[in-house]
Amino acid sequence: MTEQQSEYITEALALLRGEPETVEASVLRELDIAEVKAWDALSRYKFQMFGYWAAIWVHLNRISGQKRPNPFADLVKAARVK
Repeated sequence: MTEQQSEYITEALALLRGEPETVEASVLRELDIAEVKAWDALSRYKFQMFGYWAAIWVHLNRISGQKRPNPFADLVKAARVK
């Protein structure tokens, strides 16, 4: 189990116990959800929904302050080659 998975489990258990979630944890969780939803939309040829969730990911990444590398960067590079 990775450290990130361990953190998710710890946060999920805290939520189940009724403990409040920090804003930072909430934003990071939503960031991960947006990425999963974007890839899922793309895999089902839902291009408009992919764009929507990719934009949500970019926005959440900016406000989170973590500056994660864009998971869609390679896809954009491949599109520019075509």
